[in-house]
Amino acid sequence: NDKDGDSAVNASWLSCIEEVKAICLEHHIELILATIPNVPSTNAKNNYKNAYVEASGYRYIDFAKAVSLNGDSTWYDNMLYSDNIHPDTQGAIALYSQAVATVPELIL
Repeated sequence: NDKDGDSAVNASWLSCIEEVKAICLEHHIELILATIPNVPSTNAKNNYKNAYVEASGYRYIDFAKAVSLNGDSTWYDNMLYSDNIHPDTQGAIALYSQAVATVPELIL
């Protein structure tokens, strides 16, 4: 829930990601990252986080593009709940489908 700044990734988020990366490396756990959809209601932008995830070299689930054309704040029709923050049923199905398509071992 920590939106990016105007010109950089959210520092708290980045610190947490770095900590998780170190824990995964230490314990030989495959880290799978995920992009975070932007939403129109709060103007919460995650563009820098998403760019970090995409450039990280880690396997990742592209949740942002699962619900919007360019990963922007305009979600596909019938994917966003009326609060303009959370996915509705169709949006949740799209996110689930993206996760399973990218990481099929989730359903094993």
